[in-house]
Amino acid sequence: MAKNIHIGLSPLTGTIFAGTAKPMKGGPAGAMQFTGEKVDVTDLALGAVAQKLAMEGGVASFTMVDGRTLQLRAEYIAKPAAPIVRRCPRCGSSLVTTERRPNGNSTCDQGHIFPTASANGGSHGKN
Repeated sequence: MAKNIHIGLSPLTGTIFAGTAKPMKGGPAGAMQFTGEKVDVTDLALGAVAQKLAMEGGVASFTMVDGRTLQLRAEYIAKPAAPIVRRCPRCGSSLVTTERRPNGNSTCDQGHIFPTASANGGSHGKN
């Protein structure tokens, strides 16, 4: 006999669970009760729904039991810019500390101290 896999939301924690279930005796119509081990699938479920919505137009609407409409949207946003990595002009290693003042100094992880304005984010030369 095939297992009755069910997806359910915990009203206490907001966690989405998957597991085997059966109809709940004495509960409202459609209510299910987990009968064995249940697994937290929150991140997997939300990711799958977001991907499906994005592939199929980005919007899904559901009419709730109380008559309200719930609408889900998924859209891609611009990729965040890569952080600028400043490097020591002397050895090319990454910066460790930078003074927060105009014309301040920076210190690399090799201990070299230099004016922050001379730190670069591109190629570096060894002196």
